[in-house]
Amino acid sequence: MADRFHLAQVNVALPDDTADKNALDSFFALSDLVNEAADSAPGFIWRPQTPLPNPCLLGVDGLLVTMSVWRTVDDLRHFIFHGVHAGALRRRREWFRDLPEAHMALWWIPAGRKPGLAEGEERLLHVREHGPSPYAFHLGKTYPPPVRMPGSSPPQVT
Repeated sequence: MADRFHLAQVNVALPDDTADKNALDSFFALSDLVNEAADSAPGFIWRPQTPLPNPCLLGVDGLLVTMSVWRTVDDLRHFIFHGVHAGALRRRREWFRDLPEAHMALWWIPAGRKPGLAEGEERLLHVREHGPSPYAFHLGKTYPPPVRMPGSSPPQVT
C-alpha cells in the first residue's frame, strides 16, 4: 500500500509582524538547516527546491507555505518531532502568530505525483471547514492510504 500512495503535506505560517527583524532572520537561517535535514530524512520523497511564491493563500497575504511528500505518516511525524525540526518547532512563537484555524493538511496521493499549491490550499480549506476526513486530515487524526485512488472531489458533507 505504501508503495502505491505517498503522503502529501502542506502547512502555513503567518510571520509575526511584531517580531524584530533579527528574530525572522534567525528563522530563515534555521530553515536552510531544516530543509537539509528533510532532504535526508527517512521516508522523505519530495519538496519544492525553490521557495514557493508568497501568494495570497487562503485570503491572507504574507503566509509562508511549505509542501512536501513523505512515504508514511510515521515518517513525517518523526521528522517533525525529532532533530532540528523539533528545535525549530519549539521556537515557532518567536516568529509566527498563532492561527485560529488549521495550519496543516495531509492527504494521500499516487506515488510519483507532486502536489500543487492550489491542491494544498483546497485540502487545507477542507480540513478547516469540515474537520479531518480521508480526503484531508492532520496529525491529530490520520487516515490510512486508500485501497484505490478516490475521485478528486471531496466527499459531500451533509
